[in-house]
Amino acid sequence: CGLFQYNGEEEPMFSLSCKINMEGRHDLIPELIELYKQKNSYIDKCHPNIWIAEKLHDIFPKALFLVAYRSKQGTINSMLKHDGCMSWFHKITEFPNKYLGIDSAEIIQQSTDAELCEYRWQAHQNQIEYLKSKHFNNFFFFNYDDRHREAKRLDYFMRITTDKSIIK
Repeated sequence: CGLFQYNGEEEPMFSLSCKINMEGRHDLIPELIELYKQKNSYIDKCHPNIWIAEKLHDIFPKALFLVAYRSKQGTINSMLKHDGCMSWFHKITEFPNKYLGIDSAEIIQQSTDAELCEYRWQAHQNQIEYLKSKHFNNFFFFNYDDRHREAKRLDYFMRITTDKSIIK
């Protein structure tokens, strides 16, 4: 644990990732990549990055990707508690929005907050399933709701995939 610095959603990476993934600002990817390259070692829990994980994988082939998935109810309950999550639905202007799973402004107007959260949850589940289908050997998918039991699998993954030369 002492090898990595972790500061939660570190700025400006988190904001850039959100703009890239929620607003479709793919022109910002090079800037995000440069910020990641400036880090010697870095842990990021920015879930929007599942939408650019393949690009990140291509650029950082030795990186390890830990992808958490969560139950629909747990995700919806968490989103409903955070104003920031709900504000995403009212900021988008381009449709369809694959990050939120929303095809039109009408869906936003006609849906309850819980229904909007379910759209986003389903979009993320679909993306996670897509990433699983790619069979990347440096991706670890785990159930957030069962994370204590998943720790043993994670430990094994870290032991077999960690390139010791990058941890000096």
